[in-house]
Order: sequence, then structure tokens, then C-alpha cells
Amino acid sequence: MIALMPHGSCFLWNPFLTWLHASADFLIFGAYAAISVMLARFLIQNPQLWLGRFTWISFGFIGFCGIGHAINAYNIWHSAYWVEGFFKVTIAVFSWAAFTALRLSLPKAKHLIEQSTKAEQYRLELESTATQLKDHVQILENSHTELERSNSELEEFAYIVSHDLRAPLRTVEGFLQILFPEQFQLKDFELEESDRAQLAADIVSEYRRLNEVIESILQWSRAGRSEEALEPVDAELALVLAVNALQKDLLDCGAALHNEPLPVVMGRSTQLQQVFQNLIANAIKFHLPNAIPHIQIYADKEEGWTVITVEDNGIGLDVEQFGTQIFGFRKRLHHSDEYEGSGIGLALCKKMVERCGGVIWVESTPGKGAKFRFKLRLYSKP
Repeated sequence: MIALMPHGSCFLWNPFLTWLHASADFLIFGAYAAISVMLARFLIQNPQLWLGRFTWISFGFIGFCGIGHAINAYNIWHSAYWVEGFFKVTIAVFSWAAFTALRLSLPKAKHLIEQSTKAEQYRLELESTATQLKDHVQILENSHTELERSNSELEEFAYIVSHDLRAPLRTVEGFLQILFPEQFQLKDFELEESDRAQLAADIVSEYRRLNEVIESILQWSRAGRSEEALEPVDAELALVLAVNALQKDLLDCGAALHNEPLPVVMGRSTQLQQVFQNLIANAIKFHLPNAIPHIQIYADKEEGWTVITVEDNGIGLDVEQFGTQIFGFRKRLHHSDEYEGSGIGLALCKKMVERCGGVIWVESTPGKGAKFRFKLRLYSKP
């Protein structure tokens, strides 16, 4: 019997050619082995992707293909061609078996793909629903906070209004008792004619005071009722309109007003004008005796926001002493005999700035002026 020669004889035992084929076969064998291990681990972690017989046949096909290349490398130095032949037949059987199993498994694979697609759609829908729920929860929380704030303001508003409305009415009632004692069953009460004229003047004064209270209530109500959407507002134009409305007061006291360029902000034009008007009017009213009011208005940018400052050299106020009362509704920080007013100006400023999505505060030292600052979002072009 003639002995079969190994493949190396065909290569004339050329070292480079011999090891080229051997290395290639061993590398292919290693690749098949690595693929089998990786695929097995993947299927263990994802058992829903197991396709039954097709998976087992595929493993057999991959494994025998790898072993076939290992035998090819072995036969470079040896001549186990019968073994190689049987392995090739086995590989052929597994190849056709894999083809048949694949053809039978395609409907199941398609079904798995459809299920995976639907699952992804459900996941996206759930994420969208969760985001919407989160937004709704945030809206509810904001509404709850706004409601609590409104209730707190309403309680304060009702208390102050009841007090401020009753005070002039009680005064008028007292004056009427003096003017018409017989109507109130007051006996032995005489009143000179000059006194009657003075009391009538006092009644008119109290009427005006009552009317002022009612007007301040209406202003407060209108400030909190605005439903207009925020829009780009030229802060400098709003300032010009406010200064024009106060032109007479500025000229009467000889006030000096200087302003730097102001940006375009998000807000409401009429409310921003009213804020400027109230702050400038306060700077005029609360100036130091025998001093010319100096008012400076400027803006500083802060990452998408601007802080507008209205600074004066007036009497100032004690921030630590008055605290939140500074911006309270009808909270007068000075006696009415010293300074006229309804005590609503700063409260209106606070409400209007907050309605524009901003905040307002004050920095001041008694006798050294005040800096009223309010922060609004800058307008950015789309």
C-alpha cells in the first residue's frame, strides 16, 4: 500500500509557504472557536433569541468548520485525509441542515423582530407618557405654589383693605356725629360755624382718602389680572415713556436723570413702563431735604438675564428693619404726614416684575440712597 504524502510535500516544504497555510488555518480555527463562545454567551444572556434546532445546528456547523481547518493544518505534516474527508462530509450535512433549519426558523425570527419593534415603540410611548406626566406634575406643583402665594396675598389684601377702608369711614362717621348731633342722639352739643366748615373740609379730605384706597385696590387688581403673553419689550423705550409721564415732577424738583443703554427684554410693555414710573416717582418723592435728586438707570447682563438698576441719592431705607414689608401692599414705610402716597407703588412693582417672570429687590442704607434692582430675561432672536 502506497503511503499518502502530507500537504507539506506539495509545498516542497518551503518554510514560508508551509507556515503561511498553517497559520491561516489555525487562525480560522481560532476565529470559529471565538465566534462559538461569544454566540453562546449572548444566547445565555438573551434566551428569548434561542431559535431551537437552528441554533444547535448552527453551533455544529461553526464547530465542524473550525475543526476542519485545524485538520487541514495538521495534514500539512501528516496525511489523515480519510479523517479530513469524513469531516468535510459532516460539514456538508450540517451546512444543508443549517440551511433547512434557517428556512424553517425565518417566520419565528421575523416574529421576534416584529415583537422587538413593537416593544421599542411601546418603550418610546412610555417614555413620552412619562415625560408628559412629569410636565403635568410640574405644572400642578407650580399651580399649587401659585395658589398658595395667591391665597397668602388674598388674606393680606383682605386684612389691609378692610382696615384702610374702615379708617376713613370711622373718621367720617365721627365728623357727622359732630355736625349733626341730633341724628345721633347727642344732646347739649354746640358747634361754631367755622368749626362746621372745617369739619366739612375734613370730610372731603377723608372722602379723597377713601377714593385713593379704592383706586389703589383697582390698580392692584389690574396688575394681577393681565393674561397677555410675554413679548420682546424695548426697556429703553419703556423708560422714555415713563420719564415723559413724570416730566413735570422732574422739572419741579430739578432732578437729574441719567441712563445707560437698556436691552430688549421679555415682558409686557405697559407693566415695565409702570415699574420705571413708580421707581422714578419714589426717587423724586423721597429725596433728601435741600438736595437735588440724582437718578441713575443702568443694566448688567447675567447669562441670558439682565439686572436693571434704578439708583437714587435719596433718604434710603433700612432693609433689615422693614424686610418683606418694603414690597407689601399698602405698607407705608414713612408717616403719611411726611410723604403723600397710597403705599402701593412698590407692591405694584413687585407684582408686575413677577408677572413678567422676574424678581425685584432693594439695596439701601438710610441717608445714603437706594438701589432698586429687578431681573428680567433677555430677548434672544430665534
